[in-house]
Amino acid sequence: MSEKIFSKDYLINELDLPDSAIFDEITDNGRWSIYHRCIFEDSGKFYEAGYSVGATESQDESPWEYDDNVKCTEVELKEVKVKKWVPVVTASDLGRGLRAKLNISDDASLLTSDEMETYCE
Repeated sequence: MSEKIFSKDYLINELDLPDSAIFDEITDNGRWSIYHRCIFEDSGKFYEAGYSVGATESQDESPWEYDDNVKCTEVELKEVKVKKWVPVVTASDLGRGLRAKLNISDDASLLTSDEMETYCE
């Protein structure tokens, strides 16, 4: 895993982070802080950095406020196949017109997600 140390000043003043991040997501939150993960580009490479901000207007916390340097991990965008649990769709969940068009009887059994994808294409 390739890591690089960036100065906080460079990230904020030169790269305009976290505002200019390619990707930014909230990863966790606490009573006082909201924790983020962001992806940014520097010299043709992409890096991931974590930061936190105040959870309310009363918490005056800015990104990397307590750090002079930030350790970032080089990342790449990859397509990843993910399995997840999804609700089962029954034939009765489909409208009558769509069932007729697809030649599915009103008393048809449960459809798998693969069948649903086929019917809905």
